Amino acid sequence: MLEIAAEKFESSQVLAPWINPGILRSLRMAAWVAACLAAAIALLTIAGWILVIPALKHPFDASSLQSATAIDVVLWAVSLFLLSSKNSPQLKIAGRIIAAIVCITAALNVAEHWFEVDLGLAFPLWEPKDGDALSYPGHIAPDVAFCLVLLSASTFLFDLKDRKRRYLYKLLCLLAILPNIIILGCCAAGLSHICISFGCARVSAITSTVILLAGFAILFAKPAEGITAPFTFNTSGGRLLRSIFCGLAALIPLLALVQAGEVNGMYDQPIAYGIMVVMLISLFAGCTAWGAQKMDTIEAERTHAVQLLQDSVSNARKAPQRSYKTVCLQCAKEFSSAMTNCPDDGTELTRLTDRLSEGGIFAEKYEIVRFIGSGGISTIYLARHLHMNRNVALKLLKGNYSTDTKCVQRFQRESQATCKLIHPNIVSVFDFGISQEGQPYIIMDYLDGASLSECIQKSGAIAWQKSLAIFIQICEALEYAHENGVLHRDLKPANIMLIEQSGKTPVAKIVDFGLAKTLESSAELTKTGELLGSPTYMSPEQCRGEQADVRSDIYCLGSLMYECVAGRPAIVATNVYETIMLQISGPMPEIPAESAVPPWLENCILKAMAKEPAQRQQSATELLTELRAGFVSPIGI
Repeated sequence: MLEIAAEKFESSQVLAPWINPGILRSLRMAAWVAACLAAAIALLTIAGWILVIPALKHPFDASSLQSATAIDVVLWAVSLFLLSSKNSPQLKIAGRIIAAIVCITAALNVAEHWFEVDLGLAFPLWEPKDGDALSYPGHIAPDVAFCLVLLSASTFLFDLKDRKRRYLYKLLCLLAILPNIIILGCCAAGLSHICISFGCARVSAITSTVILLAGFAILFAKPAEGITAPFTFNTSGGRLLRSIFCGLAALIPLLALVQAGEVNGMYDQPIAYGIMVVMLISLFAGCTAWGAQKMDTIEAERTHAVQLLQDSVSNARKAPQRSYKTVCLQCAKEFSSAMTNCPDDGTELTRLTDRLSEGGIFAEKYEIVRFIGSGGISTIYLARHLHMNRNVALKLLKGNYSTDTKCVQRFQRESQATCKLIHPNIVSVFDFGISQEGQPYIIMDYLDGASLSECIQKSGAIAWQKSLAIFIQICEALEYAHENGVLHRDLKPANIMLIEQSGKTPVAKIVDFGLAKTLESSAELTKTGELLGSPTYMSPEQCRGEQADVRSDIYCLGSLMYECVAGRPAIVATNVYETIMLQISGPMPEIPAESAVPPWLENCILKAMAKEPAQRQQSATELLTELRAGFVSPIGI
């Protein structure tokens, strides 16, 4: 789970909605096929040199792959495959070393030609009796050696953990690819040499093909990174880019066919050149027209969307309406408002809305008195039961959560889990329903007190003698909940209410069973890998998205006890991601010496906060026994 979280934050392995997963997989597959083809061609050439087979050494009449070049290509392919290994740092190091060797040997060849010196690079590896020697680093043409330097340097940077390298290594790769595209185009046009101001170079179709295959493999081994990312987009721009790329790729064999027609006397050279120019113009015009059509479509859709939005806003101002949806709380499916029962399981359908008029009469029997507070997805009001003249706490799902079927199901499950727990240290829930307006609600006892979190914020650390009585009450409630098959999964100071008693220890009550689950259930509302809870107090296994058990609640309680005696949370981080990382693999915190916590209690708290569940107390009963062993007498706060 730690690796998955790191990829989400660093590598964006959870694909953006505009990335096409099918194209992403196809490009990766094509990249590895290209790498294998380049290595296969190089291996066949090496075999031709060793076995003295001219057909392998020179697959075309005037084109050949030098032996040193073939060896460098094979080494390059090996380095790329090693650097692509996911779970072996040693293989990555070996791959980087091999890429460095290719880069150095190719650079030596460039230096040899540039400074016009003989560095003695033609070291023979194999000398057949009736053939040329297979040598390495060997003599490589300067243009080929320069391309190999760029390819190997690009491969060396392939797996470095730097965002900028995503662009750098692909830029180096492009510099190696572009001249070879020109060379292949010249080959297709029938040219045997390319001459510029400082000399002429013989074009080699097989060498340029191998370098192009290698460059393609590096570029698209990680297609969603850097300058190749637009190729994976499921957008008009991405489709246009892929079309242009395919057109250019098909252009070279088409040029070769045109040249073959000239060689076979079907037409003369001027006509052949004219056909090539027409093909280029047609490709450019087709791509331009296709792109213009897509831009017109996008503009028309945008204009239509703006008009619909303006009409919607205008209608909303004229006649504001409530928004409802009809759902089945059993199977979580939505149905037409005309239906009354679920066609799948027969359950009566429920109408949900996310609007509540505060300060009036709710559900025909609760008068809203005042706002108390709000949590992540719910809001709590002080209300008065009209018929019983009793103050209650009214808990409502807030905003758009009240129309989220999964949230309503969790809300209902909270009421079911808490309603069967009758304990002096657990808040009592005695009603759940959905109002006629479609608003889900829970009715609980109104607790006139302050949360443990508010007490810590106001007064700082609580003396361990005073905290111990609170810990025992919470642990007794937790023991009772576990015995009745209910996990809380979100224990924290904010979910502990302290009710003051004159001259006595405050009564601690656990509230907010919004993430509670039964031990027997398969947690249908919780997917594997889903993070539910407060990261500052969550157990490592919850942070990893694993199934929680009673020991997860023990960890949360240990974190709560630590904050009470230390005056601050055990985990202090700058963001949620860092908090989760520290929960999973961070060091065990130490209780400040000024807290004066006795060793037995410190050991008890730190044991409850052990990273591995097997190292904690295995039940609330075991933790309660340890706490009671050190409890002397209740002391009020």
